[in-house]
Amino acid sequence: MEDENESSTLSYRELDVAARQIAAGLLGRVNRGDSVALVFPPGLEFIKAFMGCAYAGVLAIPATYPKPRRPSARLSAIVDDAKPAAMLATQRVIELLADSETTGQIGDQKWLSIGELAEASASQWTAPELRSDSTAFLQYTSGSTKEPRGVMVSHGNIMHNLEMIRKGFGLSCETAQVGVSWLPAYHDMGLIGGILESLYVGGTTVLMSPLSFLQRPSRWLQAISKYGAVVSGAPNFAYELCLKKVKPTEIDGVDLSTWRVAFSGAEPIRPSTMRRFAERFGVYGFSDSSFYPCYGLAEATLLVAGGHGPGKLSTCNVDPDDLQKHGRVTSVDPSPVPSANGTHEVNPHGLPIELVNCGRPPMNEEVVIVDPDTRVSCGENRVGEIWIRGPHVARGYHNRPEDSAMTFDGRLADSDEGGYLRSGDLGFIRDGALYVTGRRKELLIIRGRNHYPHDLEATVQSSHEMLIPGGGGAFLVEDDGESNLVLVQEVDRAASAADR
Repeated sequence: MEDENESSTLSYRELDVAARQIAAGLLGRVNRGDSVALVFPPGLEFIKAFMGCAYAGVLAIPATYPKPRRPSARLSAIVDDAKPAAMLATQRVIELLADSETTGQIGDQKWLSIGELAEASASQWTAPELRSDSTAFLQYTSGSTKEPRGVMVSHGNIMHNLEMIRKGFGLSCETAQVGVSWLPAYHDMGLIGGILESLYVGGTTVLMSPLSFLQRPSRWLQAISKYGAVVSGAPNFAYELCLKKVKPTEIDGVDLSTWRVAFSGAEPIRPSTMRRFAERFGVYGFSDSSFYPCYGLAEATLLVAGGHGPGKLSTCNVDPDDLQKHGRVTSVDPSPVPSANGTHEVNPHGLPIELVNCGRPPMNEEVVIVDPDTRVSCGENRVGEIWIRGPHVARGYHNRPEDSAMTFDGRLADSDEGGYLRSGDLGFIRDGALYVTGRRKELLIIRGRNHYPHDLEATVQSSHEMLIPGGGGAFLVEDDGESNLVLVQEVDRAASAADR
């Protein structure tokens, strides 16, 4: 764990002993098969607690760490849905939350201190009887379009997806790999991609807190350089934040030449962001062949599609009119076309939309594009819902049988094949590769044209350096039977003050 003022380390042996102690302590207070919510700030204690639950055969629930003396709607929703047998945290967290509004929100819960559990003897631990289909933990979704739901991730799901990631990233179990992650451990990308993948390949992960990165993005690049990290990544906004916030004086002497896998996912990937990042930080050793755009979701453990190893960015430019009105993918030349009077004109339907190639499943998993209304599979270059099938797809949502049946048992009308995960995301297949266009439920229909909120938000945020990446929202407001587009955007107050 790397912090600006201090750092701490945890070896594999120390983790094993701690997990045995915590498991032995847990089983004196809860039963195998029970669920336990993990409420931890960023740090090594979370990893000990998560592995301790696994050693005990208890279902860990990585939960949002609430800010002291502030309510946490997400934590409250998770506790209300999962109804855990206990809440596990450090003693300091328990004391802090006892005086906050959070305690009143989540009701009367049994709180366990990880320090007390770790006082148990490791020799008291007995291994649980587990199968590949045994549920390992509950991964709660982000809840961007509805209340967060607990995905039941099995041990088999985890192992298969970790191997998918290893093959996709091109990692070796024989060579020690170093990664850097500031992603939240309660998020699937932070937990699976940042922590468990490193354990799977026998590597080393340097952890930072999300706040440490957000306060000063240069810390991310400094950590990659300091530890010679091979793997590190984040959503698109993080790369954009580095472009806007990192000053040359902050990264003088930084060497990014070891950074071989720079993955990007969890939100729309912007080609312009990737290109500008490679150009800006190429002088520090970053290679434009290190990018690894990928697509995934919690219901499929994490990774669904990506390249076979990192590489140069691959994109396609499509006609916006065909895409937005007809769901059809037509390639267009992004260059302006010479007109009869010698000037240059763009496509009469507007500027082409450039989309990123997110690769394909790394092993034998299935990704098909399906018309969400007719449930008929689409051919290449047709937009539809992304359906997924394979050993990495979870069993369903905890205590939500109707939602599980609707989401995890998609059935094709033209072949009657079932067992597909309906992602709710839209995309298309082109030359065997997946391109993601947006969320189905977030689609904005304005005067007969389909618009994805993230495209509108990105256009606004790229118009001025004071506008914060990822800090905006686009939505519709009905007025006298007419849909009107509204855009709300956060402004960087520090940049604003500097300009006055």
